[in-house]
Amino acid sequence: MVGLAPGSVVVENYPLLYQNYDRDAHQRAIPAGFVADPDDIANAALFLASESARYIVGQTLIADGGTTAWMAFGEGHKDRLSAAGDIGYLPTS
Repeated sequence: MVGLAPGSVVVENYPLLYQNYDRDAHQRAIPAGFVADPDDIANAALFLASESARYIVGQTLIADGGTTAWMAFGEGHKDRLSAAGDIGYLPTS
């Protein structure tokens, strides 16, 4: 069994959910230098479903352009998201 953990993926309604969305600023926050589109994640899923990935077992493929490699895991990562339609971070306590 293998999991796929995608990072930011800009879909058609993304700018509608995030008012004043700045794609250039978003891309600068991702080490790869660009925001993924659905095909980027689909290609990773196709690879994992292929015979080429047959020996990859018990792993999660993080397809986020390197974002988790840059992420600081201080208390700030628990801040509630503010986009319309987004439930944000839900604390456990």
